[in-house]
Amino acid sequence: MKKYLFLFIFMSLTFCAQSSNLRKFLLRAIPWEFKNCGSENDPMVVTAITLDAVPEKSVSDEITIVGVSNVHDKIVQAKIDVFLQNVKITSLSQPFAQEADPGDQWIFKYGSFIPNIAPTGRYTIQFTFVNSRQQQLTCASLQMDL
Repeated sequence: MKKYLFLFIFMSLTFCAQSSNLRKFLLRAIPWEFKNCGSENDPMVVTAITLDAVPEKSVSDEITIVGVSNVHDKIVQAKIDVFLQNVKITSLSQPFAQEADPGDQWIFKYGSFIPNIAPTGRYTIQFTFVNSRQQQLTCASLQMDL
């Protein structure tokens, strides 16, 4: 029962899109602390994560992830794992078509709605970006308390 509840919570994905207007979102968004969960040899690196609003129940929010490529490759998918107090409650995959050369910046947006019935606790959201061979290009995670 709990698994289906959490699946509903995080399947409320509102959209996932790219944007080239980096300056605009940085001026209106909240910088959020994150950890790179990939290897130091990953071909891409996450450089910033922002949220449109402080996470809270019954409020739509958008997470924006900015990264830089160290090699020529194409991101084809974002794998999103959600944990509640270190227990994985759901996994999602979102298509993401972004080709990058060394030094290129890329942007991924993830929108969600957390219903009022979501349990209180510490949530961790992990984003893993992969190429067409399903090789990890980079990984980052953030935490939030509800």
